[in-house]
Amino acid sequence: MLIEFKGDKLNVNLIDEGDGQCIVLLHGWGAYAEVYRSIINVLKPHFRVIAPDFPGFGKTNAPSFAYNTANYGDYVLCLLENLGIKKASFIGHSHGGRTILELASRSDLPIGIDKIVLIDSAGLPVKKSAKVKAKTFTYKTLKKLALTKVALKICPDGIEKLRAKFGS
Repeated sequence: MLIEFKGDKLNVNLIDEGDGQCIVLLHGWGAYAEVYRSIINVLKPHFRVIAPDFPGFGKTNAPSFAYNTANYGDYVLCLLENLGIKKASFIGHSHGGRTILELASRSDLPIGIDKIVLIDSAGLPVKKSAKVKAKTFTYKTLKKLALTKVALKICPDGIEKLRAKFGS
């Protein structure tokens, strides 16, 4: 299936089998859709199963730029829009699960999510406040200073004092 996405023409390799409610199966990093053939075979008598290869994986050509998690989410939405999918359940392994979490966290998602199954999923990083970022930066900077020869001679337990104040 050929789709245009963010300026790229992607020849998407996907499995689209079965009928009924839609289940989208997203593979992990370095994998491809066909790896999940046994799961697809169990589900397809009861559901429509869509399992695409992510760009640059399996038989789908590579994108012209490096994708971030939001780009992979947009890719899935673009693909589902091209297939006419308005609502689906999602199963994601590792990176596929991270992509599903990214989609589910959006407030303006144009499709409905019925159910989500995550298998050894990668998570999304928590956004840190400016206060937390400043504390982390301060700790790391002071730790580097505390590990210098001069600092270790003056205050040999300096690292322990930093850990007590800032945490590990």
